[in-house]
Amino acid sequence: LTTSVYELFLFGGLTDQCFNFLSTTNLVMNQWSTNTVLELFDPSGTIYFLRTRVFETPPDAEFYLTQLVLGTTSIYTVTFDAQGGATPTPASTNVTYGSTYGTLATTSRTGYVFGGWWTGVGGTGTQALSTTTVAITSAQTLYAQWIATATTTTLVQVPYAWLDQYPVLLSLASGDYEAMALADADGDGQLGWQEYVAGTVPTNRESVFMSLISLSNGVPWVTWTPDLGTARVYTVYGRTNLTEGTWGTTNASSRFFRVNVGMP
Repeated sequence: LTTSVYELFLFGGLTDQCFNFLSTTNLVMNQWSTNTVLELFDPSGTIYFLRTRVFETPPDAEFYLTQLVLGTTSIYTVTFDAQGGATPTPASTNVTYGSTYGTLATTSRTGYVFGGWWTGVGGTGTQALSTTTVAITSAQTLYAQWIATATTTTLVQVPYAWLDQYPVLLSLASGDYEAMALADADGDGQLGWQEYVAGTVPTNRESVFMSLISLSNGVPWVTWTPDLGTARVYTVYGRTNLTEGTWGTTNASSRFFRVNVGMP
């Protein structure tokens, strides 16, 4: 098809019709070969499936109509379902039949790695990539797949990478990260997730979080170990005695101290 005006004669159960395509931008061919299905879009966006008639070589192109119209438009809305993740950006997009999906939405979820957009929930069905050819004929919903990288049943999410450092404990938990993080494997009174927060070793009952008082030039200082720096938040509380009052902000009358460790 090399001329600037293309005439396609459609036959088969309909009154003979002729569509003039004024430029190649109005004629989109996804496949081209003799006796092979060819998809064409007329200027209104209607989809036609045609088969070559083994006629003459272009520009004389005559076709038999084999199947008419999948839809009245070739543009469909794709909605993104984050499945527990942050609101997708964008929440939906329009795609064109026969073209590629193009740029897909972005989203995130704490403790998980994004596994792509899928036609089914939980990574089922078919994955839609930016290079995937659009073959839908109606609106579509794509679902985010999430691959866990941290525990979800503990008060603080524990990265699998930290738990992987203790393969013996993971083996004792039958490979269950959640169970491992909820167990007190070394019998020191602290669960796995608490050992992670404190920075202690879950296989050594002698490894505990401790606060200390040291003197520097005659001035007392509250210190603690282990100290993970900015990876944790440390708060020091004080009391004048242990028989009355409550733990609060330290002051000149504080004689007893308590250090709390948490996540940023």
